[in-house]
Amino acid sequence: MQYSELNTYKSLTQLVETTVNRINRTMNCVKIGRIVSFNKQEQTASVEILHFMDENYNLYQKEDSSYPILCGVPVVVLQGGGANITFPIKEGDQCLVLFCDYMMDNWWISGDVSKSDFPRKHDLSDAIAIVGLSALPNVIKDYSDYLHLKYNEKSDIVIGEQIDVNNDNINLNGDTKVSKTLEVEKDVTAKAKVIVTEDVTSETKVSAPTLEATTAANGSFLSVDNKTVTVVNGIVVSIE
Repeated sequence: MQYSELNTYKSLTQLVETTVNRINRTMNCVKIGRIVSFNKQEQTASVEILHFMDENYNLYQKEDSSYPILCGVPVVVLQGGGANITFPIKEGDQCLVLFCDYMMDNWWISGDVSKSDFPRKHDLSDAIAIVGLSALPNVIKDYSDYLHLKYNEKSDIVIGEQIDVNNDNINLNGDTKVSKTLEVEKDVTAKAKVIVTEDVTSETKVSAPTLEATTAANGSFLSVDNKTVTVVNGIVVSIE
């Protein structure tokens, strides 16, 4: 309905209802979008709105038209207390786009309480994106009942009754302490001290600058020079 047509109504009630309806149809609250590009330094994205404008959004344009690409949209990153979770955001990822009640430019620059320089509300310029929304054709296949951190088909961590870490290479940087049974099926190489406090089953090579066993440790190790080292109650009893 065109703006000029509002004057054709003789009823004040109809005029108010038409005005309210037009405001509702043109207000930006929540929309579904798709990532066009992502700036990981600023954690902002360019976003395409996956919906056509309402015919009343532009007063003199009746046909469907696309929204402009939203640029510099802040992306929500899960974080708090100095900790955060990051993940790759790529072109084509879908997202939920929220539009702030007030102009957010000054907050974006300062990160603190700020005032609005312009009295705009729910404007396309004040969008925030939450990445991760999926339409039915793109839902996660084999959705896990556990906490599942997945990077690709060969790299993931599953936390449930046990913790599974899957990757071709796993690096542990720092002192590593094993307080219960350790079963090793392949060679172990450590760049820092390895402390063993419980029984260890190992039929492969263990290489570390320092290997420390407490009085609770029992097990046999195959050293890097192919000798079997036997530990009983934290004491090396034989090297063969």
